[in-house]
Amino acid sequence: DLTDASNEAGEAAEPQEEWTVIEQEDADSSDHGKGYPGVQLEDADFRARLLNDVLELRAFLMQRKLELDRGEVWTGEGVPGAVQEATPESLASMLAPVEAAVERLTCSETDLLLTLKQRKQLLRTAKGLKQKASAESKFRGLIAGLDDKRREARGHIQGTTTKLEFLMVHTARLKGHVEG
Repeated sequence: DLTDASNEAGEAAEPQEEWTVIEQEDADSSDHGKGYPGVQLEDADFRARLLNDVLELRAFLMQRKLELDRGEVWTGEGVPGAVQEATPESLASMLAPVEAAVERLTCSETDLLLTLKQRKQLLRTAKGLKQKASAESKFRGLIAGLDDKRREARGHIQGTTTKLEFLMVHTARLKGHVEG
């Protein structure tokens, strides 16, 4: 659980009853990034704990939806009102953003972006892109040269075809003259 540091020691975490919502009013503020989840995602341990919590939430919502679909109802003193009032439709609408969060946390683009934030990897990628750009210009030059050679060969074939036709006609005439 991300909300209880003692959980790492193996103790059960107390459920958090109150949630705090952090709203970022100005993206250009001087304390941008302090305490915001996007910045904390650079930390692999935090990302793993967050993913674990989101997967647990998804499992709970899916299990609860399945129970409601089967007609099971949770009642009692310890059950929060929000859980008692949940419907399969409301749980399905809660599952959609949870699934989206899992997808964003586990997609390859997220890993790539986090990798590119490391200077060494960024420099390596930039170097590779520069090499590919120079190779591209080299290949474009080679293609242009081959295109010119193709045009020359086509012109040579057309000229040779005309000469061969003339020689065939002339040879046929000579053959007819010699035989006749």
